[in-house]
Amino acid sequence: MPDEYSTLISGLTEEKLAQLVNEDILASGKTYHNRRQLLIIIQSEHRITGLAQSSSGREYTINIPTEDFTSAHCTCSSTHNYCKHIVATLLNCIHRPETVQKIADLNLGSFTQPQLEKVIINLILAQPKLFNQLILSLEMVQKTSSTLTVSPDPYIQKAEYLLEKLDSYENQQEESDIIEELCDLIGEAKAFNDSKNTIIILRGLTEAYLDCWENSMGSYGFTGEFISYLDEAWAETILLADLNQEQKSDLSGDLQEWDNDAGYESFSKALLALEQGWHTEEITSILAGTLSQPREEQDYYPLAKIRIGILKKQRRFKECERLAHYAGLTVECIQALIWQGHTEEALKRTHKTIIYSKDILLIAQTLLSSNYQEESISCAQHGFTLKGDKTELANWLATTAISLGKLDIAQTAYLHAFEIASTLDRYHKLLTINPTLKNELINSLRHKEYRPYSQDERIDIFLQENLLDDAIDLVESQATLPASEVKLVMKTALPYKPGWVIEQVLARTKKVLREGSHKDYPEALAWLTLAKQAYESTQNISEWHHCLSRIKETHKTKKKLLSMLSSTFGEQETLYL
Repeated sequence: MPDEYSTLISGLTEEKLAQLVNEDILASGKTYHNRRQLLIIIQSEHRITGLAQSSSGREYTINIPTEDFTSAHCTCSSTHNYCKHIVATLLNCIHRPETVQKIADLNLGSFTQPQLEKVIINLILAQPKLFNQLILSLEMVQKTSSTLTVSPDPYIQKAEYLLEKLDSYENQQEESDIIEELCDLIGEAKAFNDSKNTIIILRGLTEAYLDCWENSMGSYGFTGEFISYLDEAWAETILLADLNQEQKSDLSGDLQEWDNDAGYESFSKALLALEQGWHTEEITSILAGTLSQPREEQDYYPLAKIRIGILKKQRRFKECERLAHYAGLTVECIQALIWQGHTEEALKRTHKTIIYSKDILLIAQTLLSSNYQEESISCAQHGFTLKGDKTELANWLATTAISLGKLDIAQTAYLHAFEIASTLDRYHKLLTINPTLKNELINSLRHKEYRPYSQDERIDIFLQENLLDDAIDLVESQATLPASEVKLVMKTALPYKPGWVIEQVLARTKKVLREGSHKDYPEALAWLTLAKQAYESTQNISEWHHCLSRIKETHKTKKKLLSMLSSTFGEQETLYL
């Protein structure tokens, strides 16, 4: 590998990355990297910039300071410190640094302005679909210029397109993806370091949303996540902006009108930020450490996390601690202590005040990102004694422990996670760490209580280990097993226990036809298809014909069912008697 590429990002190794990123995002980032969905990665003097593209065509910009890759930022809507796009970009810098393009190689200084304009025009003519993206890219490149005023039109057009799609989404996942794209637009607006341009884009997005919402008679009420994100983006931008009185007055009128239109105090944080600004007398006293006791009614609480986020970016960690303390934000106060290097005090407060495992995870991640590895591991282990779902904590601790060579801790963490949710993936990971655990894990699954609608994949584990009898026992004892898992067991059992399959299938078919409506007929036909396969495997086709005829006779008044039976199994079979 050429020396010029060997240190693209200071201190970056895959081991270090694994310590900082949770297991699921790391895996997603590796997949993203392996599929080469990154469009381009560019190196400038102090920064790596990447452009990522999702399978649906969405594009995200990744910015990574070469001297501190832990401060990386992506324009997607992920709430994690590191998203899959950042991870993929970092992995590319580690494993394929020769593909990173260098700004210096363009030698732009050797071109005249007319020549550069010609290049841009030729690019637009060659690929018209990139016109709006080119506008956005040019504005992002020049976003630090105080004289440039961006056009909100590309953002508005994208928002309107997405909102129209929301009117005809087909499933919950599609709805979630669309809302994520809407939130990504807000992220792009916040990426401008110029509050003037951010306000222009946020204004356009807000008006586009409310116009579409009104035209659809309020049918976008389920986009609460987007409105909440928009409100917080407005609040952060207002706190950072240096607005004169006229600008404040104009924006106040707009926000109040939008708030009335959207309802439910949708822009309450933005209005409060406009009222308070950054420097209220009370906030100034809190940040200076001169306010000894907070008032009983503190109207700065709703903005406290936003203010702390701004202070953190400005590396004003002591002020983060003071504000978090007076706002009663225990986790943020402990994080601020860690940022200042007061780890011992942070751990004392953690053990004394934190009662939920999800909060412990945030603190452990902060410790690790601040290079307190042992303290991070110890803190995460303490989280298993606290309240709340510990799945994410267990996964993170296991991944971190493996990266640090602490396999005993990783095994204990995965055992916790496996007890909560017995997935095939965790089963494989435990056996990778310690193959002798196999019998212990199987026995635990045999005696573990089944919880409906939980993430329980013991059927998959039993079938993978050729434990068909265990899978059958679970089907017989648990009436709430998903039909997909029951069918999987039946299909596996067909060659070995066709009689059992027939018995189970007919019982389920009768239940559906007896208790269900015509909407449930497809389910009944799916079970009967399995029954036919089981009868065929026993070479007893006549019994299948008799079975089908009995069903027809029993439900002879259900014309729709009879029609579906004929369509699925043929007229001759359904007429056989």
